[in-house]
Amino acid sequence: VLPADLKTPDSDEKGVAVRRRPTHPVTGKILLDGKPAPRVTVAFHAFNRDTERWNYVCDGLTDEDGTFQVSTYAKFDGCPAGEYAVTVVKTG
Repeated sequence: VLPADLKTPDSDEKGVAVRRRPTHPVTGKILLDGKPAPRVTVAFHAFNRDTERWNYVCDGLTDEDGTFQVSTYAKFDGCPAGEYAVTVVKTG
């Protein structure tokens, strides 16, 4: 929570460093029975060997024509390189 003057308050705490991996553009088109699939969420999940769990990394939402662009840190910035499980879920 920032004070009313919107300045970062003085603190002795160092905070947590955020490590952002470089992203690469990812686009695609989802078809269902040969037709575009609108309003579908396409999510990328990476497997963490230490925890043996799948972690959400990035996602995109299809347009009316079934096309999507992936966002990780900012709108349409892409996805870090790697191996992913991809889930596709109707959202609307």
